[in-house]
Amino acid sequence: MRRWTVVLTALVALAAPSLAADAQTPPDLAAALSLARPPARGIAIAVGADAIHLSKGAAAPATDTPVTTIAAAFGQITHTFGDVIAVGPSTMVAINTNPVAPNPLSGIQPWDAFKMLAASLSDAQWQRLTSAGGVGMADLRSDWQRSLFASIFPHSVTIVKLPGRGLPGQELSPEDLLQCRLKLQQETDVTFQAEGMPSKSAVTGGSPTRPNSGPEYDDYGPMESSNDVQDGVALRATEPNVPKPGRLDFTAKILKVTVPLAGLKTVGDLVNRISRLTRVELYVDRRWEGRSLTIVGASEAPAADLLHAIAFCLAGTYRYLPPAFVLTDDLVGLGTRLEILRQFELASQRAVIKAQMQAGDVLTTERSFDKLPFDSQRLALTPEQIQQAEASGNQEPNTGLSLSLPFDQLTPDQQEMVKRAYDTSLAGVENYKEDQFSRDHPEILYRPTLDAPITLSTTPLVQAIVPNVDGPVDLHNEEGLFNAPPWRWKEWSAQHDQRPAGAPSLDNLLKTYKRRAAIVAPRSEAELNLIIQSMRQLNLNELWLVVFAPGIPSRTDKRPGSPLSGADLLTAALKATKGTGIRVLPVMDLLSWSLNTPPALRDRDILGEDSTFPEARDAEEDRLIGLAPTSSAEPSRYAVPPSEPTVQETLLKEVQTTAAQPGIAGLVWRRTTWRADPEEALFDPQVQIGGFGYTARMRLAFLRQAHVDPVDIDPQELPPNEINDITWRTDFEGSAATRQLQNEWRDFRISAERSLLGRLFDAAAAVQPRQKGDGVPHALPILIADQFCDYSFGSWTNPRTPPLAVPLLSFTDEKYARAAHAQSQVALLRVPPESLTDRETLARFLDRWRTSPWDGIVLDFAPEFHIFPAAPSPADPLTILTHNQSASASISPSQQNRPPA
Repeated sequence: MRRWTVVLTALVALAAPSLAADAQTPPDLAAALSLARPPARGIAIAVGADAIHLSKGAAAPATDTPVTTIAAAFGQITHTFGDVIAVGPSTMVAINTNPVAPNPLSGIQPWDAFKMLAASLSDAQWQRLTSAGGVGMADLRSDWQRSLFASIFPHSVTIVKLPGRGLPGQELSPEDLLQCRLKLQQETDVTFQAEGMPSKSAVTGGSPTRPNSGPEYDDYGPMESSNDVQDGVALRATEPNVPKPGRLDFTAKILKVTVPLAGLKTVGDLVNRISRLTRVELYVDRRWEGRSLTIVGASEAPAADLLHAIAFCLAGTYRYLPPAFVLTDDLVGLGTRLEILRQFELASQRAVIKAQMQAGDVLTTERSFDKLPFDSQRLALTPEQIQQAEASGNQEPNTGLSLSLPFDQLTPDQQEMVKRAYDTSLAGVENYKEDQFSRDHPEILYRPTLDAPITLSTTPLVQAIVPNVDGPVDLHNEEGLFNAPPWRWKEWSAQHDQRPAGAPSLDNLLKTYKRRAAIVAPRSEAELNLIIQSMRQLNLNELWLVVFAPGIPSRTDKRPGSPLSGADLLTAALKATKGTGIRVLPVMDLLSWSLNTPPALRDRDILGEDSTFPEARDAEEDRLIGLAPTSSAEPSRYAVPPSEPTVQETLLKEVQTTAAQPGIAGLVWRRTTWRADPEEALFDPQVQIGGFGYTARMRLAFLRQAHVDPVDIDPQELPPNEINDITWRTDFEGSAATRQLQNEWRDFRISAERSLLGRLFDAAAAVQPRQKGDGVPHALPILIADQFCDYSFGSWTNPRTPPLAVPLLSFTDEKYARAAHAQSQVALLRVPPESLTDRETLARFLDRWRTSPWDGIVLDFAPEFHIFPAAPSPADPLTILTHNQSASASISPSQQNRPPA
């Protein structure tokens, strides 16, 4: 397999030697070819020749000039395929679709490099860094440290005097800066309150104490970058245009048929005619279908030669999507290639984040920001002020100190420096008065005041002692140097958890809701009975029992010792809740199946990966920022495609069997989609376009309908320079059709999902139990989870209308509930597992929503990742519910439900 995949055509107009020109100069390649000397045998063909022009100053070819000469004059080349001469671009761009691991230091920000360097220093090196003399390159002991030091000064920089001094800047080369010494101390920033500003907002005074003659770091100067190399990895290269490998066999007997050329105007016309004559299912990407054809010579040619030639003209190839072939620009889809490089960029970002997290952890636990010396020229806190700030207990360790004091309680030296900052801030307000920006943003004109308390905050100060520069150069004033990673925040928060007194009563809050449900997934009848007992103590009135989901064995699993099937548990639950006032609703995860799901039934993303791959990537990101444990959790589920017949048959059978169970109060459907909220695309375009649905069946169906393979549609709508300033300009990306195709592909997948849901709805209605007496079918309510953010449940009463879909962006107290009510007769708020850890946490969650117009709440005790391993407390029914769900995490894959093959 080639490591490089050719993907981009570069039409380079090269000046050719002057040729004799007719009185009428051909304006483009198409016109020039129309006057060319016909080939002695066969034809010459070009695609889009009417858009290719001579380079400036080049002479037009004369009439009766050979095709090869005309092609060269227009910067093109020719290649012969049997009886066809193809005129195509001279070069094409190859993109690396298998990039190696990125270099974490390539393109790293100087401040990040300093943080990593500081964390790598030994005790002796740290002492030098925090001393007046600083640490230099000669003090470093490893190549890693020296590389980090060099990364702090990646480009030429300009050192300038303080603003207003009228002194010229002094340019220093990287070689000059590598001779410097770095030192780390601390200084104090000043923040004033403002006169007339709402809520007593602050006006930053900055650091008022820089000496007038002290130089400071100003800018990097020009940044050298390459679109071909990113993070130390070559991502693309320009290569000569050659025929690309493809999946169409040009030697096949069926392609030897002769194709008449009369009346062909576009590439689409030619491919359609060949498809009809050969009965081979052929498509050309619709963004190429309308490209013009220019043909010189005979009136017919072999199908194989024509197909081979137009692929060369477009620098494209034929991809096989059984049983069809599509002419596109490479075997690997354009959208797939873009996603590969985005994943490469994300991997690079993760590497930097991981290094930064580790550096922050070292600095937080092994170094002390508060013990850094204050710069002698800067405002310093007194020992008494430091003690006062530390005693407040409101700040995490090693994040700096902050306290607010009246002006008259400052020392005389501090008053002088603060007054200087006040004058500077006031002068800035005066300077902005006549500025147009200030008229648009009047908040910048609020005046600082010395009559209100003044906030003093300590921050790290990084300086460079540079040869031939008078005084240390201020490099950075950055509060985040000693920032702890999130797992340290959690530890600190747990130690300083100061909840307000008088927590609301959970019992009273629960009573405010008419419907009080619990989603549970027990493994045995004993667990089920304990759950029902706890629900009665909490006064919950709906048991939502998971009967079809990962970790639940199928109803056909009757092996000795296996956990009860969903059907058995449902029967036991109906029996155990009889006469208790607790309604039972079976829960089904429709498009989320167990770990035993066969590969052929797993949905795919644009990279061809099943749902466990992005799930693992998300988990890795969560671990990096401390939101998940460091140990890797097993995959919880597989997404399955709604278009697969086996998926449809399995779900129809499960729904019919479950809906026919007498005594249930309704059905609950979750995981009915693998998309996200389109409204979220305002912030994250991938959620609108990307996701799943890239199975062979769905791709082929969309190709037949839209004449585009979905893997050739960019899964994200991003500016061309969004990823590492790499611009991929092709006939595909950036065209006016891109957004239209993205919308069509999204709607195509939505249609497949809703078609399945409609069939399931009708199947459930067909088997609804009959009422006693008159035999009228009992109306079986169907509750469906929020299609997008999974934070609410609503009723679905008409399969011809879309299911509940509450935009995540409207997740606010009343707007969210009212948005659900606008679509549904019932709007139930789902309480997530993280709010069910104890009674007080749940009470505070419900208290936050007490004024919202929800019809009820759903306590979700059956998360996909089971995160509650604590032993149950017999006195606390909430803990019992929580604990009994954790046991299902131990079910082995062999015990989970297996859809029929």
